Amino acid sequence: MRRAQVGDQTDEWTAMGRVPGWEVRIGEGESPTIEITGDEKIGAFRGIVLIGRRWRVPDPPPGSVRLKLEYQTYCAMNDPERPRSGQVSLAIFAPERWGQFATDPKSAEIWNPVPDGEGVLAVQPIHRQGEDVTEWREWESGDLAARLRAYAGREVVIAVAWSAFHFCEEWAKFRGVQVNIMSEAEAEKQFLES
Repeated sequence: MRRAQVGDQTDEWTAMGRVPGWEVRIGEGESPTIEITGDEKIGAFRGIVLIGRRWRVPDPPPGSVRLKLEYQTYCAMNDPERPRSGQVSLAIFAPERWGQFATDPKSAEIWNPVPDGEGVLAVQPIHRQGEDVTEWREWESGDLAARLRAYAGREVVIAVAWSAFHFCEEWAKFRGVQVNIMSEAEAEKQFLES
């Protein structure tokens, strides 16, 4: 697990403790439920929590790679002028870039969640801010095989990035995170049958 600041973070907010300090609880098992909570009373936290795991890209490269998960996200803000928080993204990193993210909320640095050619390999939106999702919602990525082909036989870090921006209670939950791969032949057969 890693932490980062959103792009508009100020030194003043950091000094006030408005950092990504949420508690992250990861359940047991192969595909555990993950809960990001702990700011119900004060509403002080803001930033990005990244939950990732290393994954070796098969060699030869697969014909299809998709990430699947279920999520919830909530923001208590009640200001019609601003969209509610809780932005969720899929991000894929080179392990070296993943290692540069902070584990301590107070040390988190600003991260702009876009591919950068320097270790941020892919970023794909899952849920944009604007609405709460308080019942489990399923999501599946587009095919990531082309983006990962150059990394065949090497490790990458596949992460879910949750961003929250406001000074109020905000939380998120994830479960059922899995990477699904198909061989070239399986992907071609599925394409032809669709």
